[in-house]
Amino acid sequence: MEKALDLHLSAEPPVGLIEAGRFSLLGNGKRVRALLVLAAAHDLGVDPDVAMNSACAIEMVHAASLVLDDLPCMDDALHRRDRETTHRAYGQSTAILCAIGLIARAFELVADAPRLTPETRSRMAANLAEAIGYAGLTGGQYDDLLIKSGHKNRQELEGLYMRKTGVLFSLSLEFGAMAADAEQTDLKKLSDAGAKLGIAFQLIDDLLDACASREAVGKDVRKDIERTTAVSLHGVQGTMREADALKAEARSGLAEILGENATIGLVDWMSDYVVSRVGARAAPSAPAQRLAEH
Repeated sequence: MEKALDLHLSAEPPVGLIEAGRFSLLGNGKRVRALLVLAAAHDLGVDPDVAMNSACAIEMVHAASLVLDDLPCMDDALHRRDRETTHRAYGQSTAILCAIGLIARAFELVADAPRLTPETRSRMAANLAEAIGYAGLTGGQYDDLLIKSGHKNRQELEGLYMRKTGVLFSLSLEFGAMAADAEQTDLKKLSDAGAKLGIAFQLIDDLLDACASREAVGKDVRKDIERTTAVSLHGVQGTMREADALKAEARSGLAEILGENATIGLVDWMSDYVVSRVGARAAPSAPAQRLAEH
């Protein structure tokens, strides 16, 4: 995964802008979304390399969303992935341009994906555009800017988390299934499971913001004190129960289509890992480690 990302964003003019893009993309990320693409393809009987371009595209979009989310006009974050945020390291103008460049490169990778049919590449590009757009990441970030304490109920907050985080988890599993030419019914079930997984991931992020240290999570914390979050609505224990329930539902949906294989191993590791950031870090489970080594 790391080699592929490095290859797809190699040094080329304009060097300064590419350097900022590589700084944003190749940092200390977990690659959870990209690995979900590869794991789903693997569990559906396809060589994960077939889905590698689309996995890298997902990771580039995610990295771009973090660059934009961290800007002073957004979350005004100072740290991300155990180091300075991109705008702090390279300036705001360069950060914005490198995010645009990462998104553009993501579409290039999908459009040029080898070993996929033109129809599959076209569907992937359309789904990627929808996930990034007003009904997805862009709309979710906009809504996130408008949040004030007490202005969101549970249903509204879940909708926000679906757009802000759930869409890329859904798309990751969709991309893996598309690479394997899965049936539409299976693709829909995987997408639904991904949505639940993404919302659970965001709930845990709320917990980490409220409870963990910056050193443990590698980014700024206590940024959401003035906002409505799952923790402000449900408390720490209630949020943990919600996250556990969503993860269990997602796991069941994934196992129905993919069996107890690499994807389930990755989900279990991800769940353990994000919770462990409050304290000691966990090692990847054996299935997820084998997939990562592939």
